[in-house]
Amino acid sequence: MLISKGEKIDNKWKLTGPIGEELFLPAATGGEKIEIGTLGTATRVKLPSKVSKYSLAVELFNSLHRPVCVLDVRRTGMGGSGSWGPEVFTALPQKLTGNDGFQFIHLPDAAPWRELLDRWRKATRENARSENIGNTEPPHGKLPVPADLDHDDTRWRLWQVFAASYRKDILELAVQAVRAFIEATNFRGGLPVLLCTEPHAHDFDEADQDTQDDLCCHRFTLAKLVTRSINADLSNAEVERVDLDLGEQYRE
Repeated sequence: MLISKGEKIDNKWKLTGPIGEELFLPAATGGEKIEIGTLGTATRVKLPSKVSKYSLAVELFNSLHRPVCVLDVRRTGMGGSGSWGPEVFTALPQKLTGNDGFQFIHLPDAAPWRELLDRWRKATRENARSENIGNTEPPHGKLPVPADLDHDDTRWRLWQVFAASYRKDILELAVQAVRAFIEATNFRGGLPVLLCTEPHAHDFDEADQDTQDDLCCHRFTLAKLVTRSINADLSNAEVERVDLDLGEQYRE
């Protein structure tokens, strides 16, 4: 779904598409609790081949006992079941029980730019080939500024650099569109879920630099940007991030 204009009018969000189509969504007014869910399609737990992630997703969403709006904030990955594309999510509602609603929306403008993804992947490959592999020390001193790095600089691998570049490049319009769906889903008593690839790491802050670089995901930075946007408008709103993990649904 592509959005060319987003604006808040009274207690509603108005999202306008590139061909003039309009979507109106209820907006938060302040004083309420707003939850932002996150989910990665990967797991840190190695799953046996007989275990289906699709089945784990069904269990996970059923356990929430509330409507769910999955906001796919990947730029690509919109393919077959292996990449958790539309054919997976259009089949999910048939398996959900006691769920008042399920929605799936792809918002590619909220994803990192292709150039940033390419730089991160190249830096990761170069790091694996070089003597830097296994270097678990965090960067010392001032972090490099993305604008000062060459395209081939291996420091693009650092999650701090990746996140800084993402914050700099993401359009405010994309943040507004994500915020609109988050507020509307909460208004209906549901949970909006930012979907990407990397698994959730409960111990991210305590992990070494290499592990953090491997597990970093823009969905967490996006959640922070939306939270700041909400708090700037609604000082009395309580925003909470809810991290979901498919691995937690697996039981041997």
